[in-house]
Amino acid sequence: MNNIDFIKIIRVDSQYRVANTVRPHRHADMEMHLIICGYGAMMVEDESIPIAGDTLIVTFPEDVHHLVTAQDCPYIAQYIIFFEVRDESEAFARKLRARFRRGMKCSRAAAEIGKIERLWRSGGKSLAAAAEYRLNTLILELMEEPNAAASNENVDKALDYMRSHIDEKISLEKISRCAGLEKSYFCRLFKRVCGEPPLHFFMRQKIELTKEMLIAGRANSNIAAAAGFADEFHFSRCFKKITGISPRKYRESWAKAAQTAAWDSGSGPT
Repeated sequence: MNNIDFIKIIRVDSQYRVANTVRPHRHADMEMHLIICGYGAMMVEDESIPIAGDTLIVTFPEDVHHLVTAQDCPYIAQYIIFFEVRDESEAFARKLRARFRRGMKCSRAAAEIGKIERLWRSGGKSLAAAAEYRLNTLILELMEEPNAAASNENVDKALDYMRSHIDEKISLEKISRCAGLEKSYFCRLFKRVCGEPPLHFFMRQKIELTKEMLIAGRANSNIAAAAGFADEFHFSRCFKKITGISPRKYRESWAKAAQTAAWDSGSGPT
C-alpha cells in the first residue's frame, strides 16, 4: 500500500478479567486483542483459538466471539483496540484475515501497543494521530514480513517467568538465568525483540495489572500489596513514572471517560 493511514482507531481499552463473564458477541468494528498475561482460548464462531501471553488476534465485524479464561488461570489481562479499515478491498481483507485471524505470537507488540494506548488516551488530536500511525505501522510490518521473527525462544522463557511472578520483585539476574543466557547478552536480545529493557517491561506489566484494580475502586495500599510493590508510595511513584499521571488522576480520568461514554450512548442521566 502507498499510504500508512489505512486504519482509524475507534477505541483503546485495557482489560483485566478474573473469570469468563463475556457472552458470545460481535462488533461493528474490527477488534484487535493482545493478551498480556494469562491463558485460555478465544472462541471465534465454532473455532477455539489458544491464547497466552503475547498472542495477537484480530476479530472481524462478522465474527461472533468471546474470551474463555482457563479454569486454572487466575486472570487474563489484555489490550483491546477497536478500529476500522479504510481499504475496503476484498484482497486486503483476505490478507489481514490470513495473518491475524488465528492469532500469532509477537513479543514486541506489548511494548508498542502500550505506547499506542498512552498516546490515544492523551486527549490530544496530534497524539491520537500518532497512535493511529504506530498501529498502522505495526500491522503493516507484521503483514508484509510474515517470515520475520516476532519472538525468540529464550525471550519467551523470560516473559513466561515474569508473568508468573508479576506480584513479586525479581532481579535481572534471575530473569536472564531463567532465559538461559548471560545477563548483558540477554538484555540486548530482549530489547531487540521486545523494544524495551526487561525490567522496564516487567514494571510496565505490573502497572497494566494495577490499572484494572484502580478502575475497580481498590485502595492503593491493597493494589500495592497485590502487585508486589514495597508500599503504596512506591506504587504511586512507579505508576506515575510509567504512565505520566498519578493513580488518583488515572482513576479520575477513567471515571470521566466512562461518564462521557454514557452520555454519548444516551444512558446518562436525563
